[in-house]
Amino acid sequence: MEVVVAVFQLNHPSSILSLEVAQVWHLLIDETGSQFSAKARDLPESSHEVGKVVGLLLPEQKKLPQLPKVFHATQSDPATVHHIVSNLIQHRVGIIGATVKNEELEGYGWINTVELLTRWILTLLPASGKAVTVKVFIEQRAPYSAGTDMRALAETLQNEMRLLSPKRLGQLNLRLEVIDKAGHLYNGYVDSLAYLWGSPKLINKRFLESSGLNEQCLIEDDSHRIERLFLALNHRQKLEPEDWYAMSGIEPKTIRDTALSESLQTLGEYCKEDYSRWLQYLVYSQQQQQQKSYHPYELYYACQWLARHAPADLPPLQRLQLLSIQLSASNHMGKVAKNIAKKAETLADQLLDEDAQLCCEVALRIIVTYCNAFEFGTAKLVAEQWLRLPKIVLGKENYAKLLSSAGQVYAFLGDLQAEAYFEESLSEFAELKDLKQAQKQCQQTRHYQALWLMDSDNDIEVANKALSQALATESVASLRNLAVSLARGEINDRFTHYLLLRACIKIPNSLASVARAYWSQKSSWQKGLGHPWALINFYRALILWQSPLQKSTDEAIEWATEAVGIAQQQAQGSTLMTISEHISLVRDKMQCATPQSYTVEQIMREVSASLPFAFH
Repeated sequence: MEVVVAVFQLNHPSSILSLEVAQVWHLLIDETGSQFSAKARDLPESSHEVGKVVGLLLPEQKKLPQLPKVFHATQSDPATVHHIVSNLIQHRVGIIGATVKNEELEGYGWINTVELLTRWILTLLPASGKAVTVKVFIEQRAPYSAGTDMRALAETLQNEMRLLSPKRLGQLNLRLEVIDKAGHLYNGYVDSLAYLWGSPKLINKRFLESSGLNEQCLIEDDSHRIERLFLALNHRQKLEPEDWYAMSGIEPKTIRDTALSESLQTLGEYCKEDYSRWLQYLVYSQQQQQQKSYHPYELYYACQWLARHAPADLPPLQRLQLLSIQLSASNHMGKVAKNIAKKAETLADQLLDEDAQLCCEVALRIIVTYCNAFEFGTAKLVAEQWLRLPKIVLGKENYAKLLSSAGQVYAFLGDLQAEAYFEESLSEFAELKDLKQAQKQCQQTRHYQALWLMDSDNDIEVANKALSQALATESVASLRNLAVSLARGEINDRFTHYLLLRACIKIPNSLASVARAYWSQKSSWQKGLGHPWALINFYRALILWQSPLQKSTDEAIEWATEAVGIAQQQAQGSTLMTISEHISLVRDKMQCATPQSYTVEQIMREVSASLPFAFH
């Protein structure tokens, strides 16, 4: 499952999740499109005929700039409507939209879609458990005209939400009212939103894209966004592992005071007493980690949830599995979880006779933890201790992984023995009967070997050959093609991305044309979160810094600043904070220098002296 990162970490300012608790809310609802019947199923999602409803949520006391009493967006020029919506986004309001094609919608029809949107918003609504009133104003659509009695639907939804979220919405008072165009002072705002979302005009589509509303507030077909996940909540206490993982992998503060947070807490209490259910979630998390199909943030927060809600009588092997995946998640976040590492090390020693494979997996993650703490000597001792065990006990693949890890530790220490460990590791991996696994593990080890050879004093041809092997390329031309694909976001492999950019800076004479090819696509450069995106952005800055085609140094400094910001994000650990500090020092010097007075070669000498091996 590929989850859209931006939604989980960078909420749009008009996301309902960004609002604070209020005592009384106004929710204005309008529609766009003509097809709210089953015929909408046969229309493409991009069709302006597809029925959609839009909600604008704001506290009752909120004051917005006044619009004409009866405002028709369809009768206004696009620039006017764009100005109105741009102004709206600057205020603390919530915007959300749903289409009649949403899979969660039970049946078709305009009123069904309105009901879906209302329920959706109530689950997202920040509420503390105190009395809260939500007044819903729905613009009329036949056969529902202004003044239609909606008390039955309001009471049904109110009772449903009180049952679903008793701690938050136990004192909910819900009112529904059908209004005409002049029925609410701010109806023109939601009318503008509906018009833009349903408009086929290119100028309006581009405006929505630039505003970010299409990405996070006006939801169409991405079933893994936060807002869509709320619709998986119902009166059952059980969630399927996939839904649980997507929900528990959200940063807790993002969903504070929402139905999702309350439901996850309730589910957690059940799991403390239901080992089989908790184990299902652990196994699913392990599958995500093993398939490398996860984002570091998701796995980290999901593992935190598992640890908080683990049954007290958890069997030792499952306890070690939990500690193992917690270490993996922390390591990928650059966090130094030495307390978890010590618990895991003790338990692994006790369980070696029961599951040597699992214990070795834990040892590999403990080595990474100590490296993240810059305790390379301790990491070396752990690696050497486990390498003394017979290969037949550990298994060939684990033994080869230990050799690869030892090579990485020696590379951090600047010890020339690193190369011998890498080569022995590659020889062991090559003997695996599972050819796909052998190829995968060899590629990962060659990645680290290429980093090491770039830094060592070996012949430049040796480094070039190692790079080609790590990236499975045969010529500089193929490296240029790879650079273009990475720059455009056509290949979504952040570690390959990092390795190639680092090589462009470390061995510039051989890869000057590759760096130029990457530079030529700078308008398409994508951004990402998690390691090693800070380093990717840093090397982008250096490519720009050294390029004679750059008219100024502004872009280089902006990308260096972006690198600092990514590494400093709250959810990330001390390793990335250390990386951030050193990139920040370089950025500050760049601001007061020129590429001639502060060369890339000088920058790399400074960075390499402070951030060894794979930390730069």
